Amino acid sequence: MSLLANQPPNAASQQVEQLRRGPSQIVTQLVQGWERSFDLTWSNQHGVTPAERFELLGKDAAELFDSSAAFVGFLVPLLTGKDDATVARITSKAAKMPAITKHADGTVTID
Repeated sequence: MSLLANQPPNAASQQVEQLRRGPSQIVTQLVQGWERSFDLTWSNQHGVTPAERFELLGKDAAELFDSSAAFVGFLVPLLTGKDDATVARITSKAAKMPAITKHADGTVTID
């Protein structure tokens, strides 16, 4: 068969291609989700400030920060040496986070 003829891929090669793309797609979704959450947390959108969001989150606010730290703690080592531009973007954003105080009851205030 000629190399110029359209050859349908076989099932094995399709599966291998999905396996190759899978981890990258998952990581991309995680990074995008974390960035959207971070940006929403710290922006003034539609007249709502971060402090107002924390007040409405109440006792769930500390969990938001714990989850965010866990995501960064997972993503940075995973991507270091593989996607250093994304690592730099994540760590740069995380470093810009204002100082907060997490209270024993789960509430958060901006210092």
